[in-house]
Amino acid sequence: MSELSLIRLRWDFLQGLHPLFLIAKSLPTVEDVDSDHFGPVSVNDVDPLKNEITMLRSDFKLNIIKQQLFDIGQLEEGDSILEQLQLELDLLLKELENLVDHNIEAPDVSFELNSVTTFYLHATLRSII
Repeated sequence: MSELSLIRLRWDFLQGLHPLFLIAKSLPTVEDVDSDHFGPVSVNDVDPLKNEITMLRSDFKLNIIKQQLFDIGQLEEGDSILEQLQLELDLLLKELENLVDHNIEAPDVSFELNSVTTFYLHATLRSII
């Protein structure tokens, strides 16, 4: 399989997976701060923490919107952006995988393409849903 095909596969995988993290219960909310979910927080730290959480959630939403605007179908073999895109996709998928609970009971999941099986927990999560 060509490099471009593998990048497109990972891109499609990310587009299907990324929105799940926005609605995940593990993504912090402003209400979590008010309910002491993070433990005692000093009065001076409450508003900055809420702002950081709001920015994190906004970044997730914006990233999803930007993904929808990017037409990966226009990329061609040999484009200079391919190598950087592959690196960025790998980094993002690994970061998202770090957010997945590793205690999820995984059903049997198998994919033919090595580029997807490297993110086993994502594949498991996606198969559960």
